[in-house]
Amino acid sequence: MTNYRSVTITNTGISFDVRDNETILDAASRNGIALPHGCRNGVCGVCISRIKAGEMHYPNGLPMALFEEDIAQKRGLCCVGKTRTDIEIEVINLGQDFEPWE
Repeated sequence: MTNYRSVTITNTGISFDVRDNETILDAASRNGIALPHGCRNGVCGVCISRIKAGEMHYPNGLPMALFEEDIAQKRGLCCVGKTRTDIEIEVINLGQDFEPWE
């Protein structure tokens, strides 16, 4: 059985569901929501967001582009971040045109 949680982007009011095994970026893409991203590996930092409520975690360890000051300021990376609870995020680079590195 798959568990779903809610992700709300506070600076747009958009909400979507995320599955247990999915990153926030993958869930957004699955729901037709375009979030800024680059490398999809936690290296570039383009997908950084402010965590307004809830918790983001990184099953494969902290990503390279997430620094102590980011964690202290409640920021997270949507490309590798997963959630255990409902979460509210503010997408920092929303509306900026980034080309994925593929």
